Amino acid sequence: MTYHKTKDELLKELHIIECAKQDPKAFGVLYERYYHEIFVFINKKTDDMTISGDITSQVFYKALGNIKK
Repeated sequence: MTYHKTKDELLKELHIIECAKQDPKAFGVLYERYYHEIFVFINKKTDDMTISGDITSQVFYKALGNIKK
């Protein structure tokens, strides 16, 4: 897993975010791309899959709710 992105990768991601600002359905791309990574991070902290799933869902709910910011 790489943690650094190229300029082109960052521009593509910014484009996806801009699309999601106009159409929340486009947010699904970000959800699919990052759900597992965020879930694993949270699960390492909680060591509880149910709680990790709930927290991960809240992360994406808040992100979608604040996408225009």
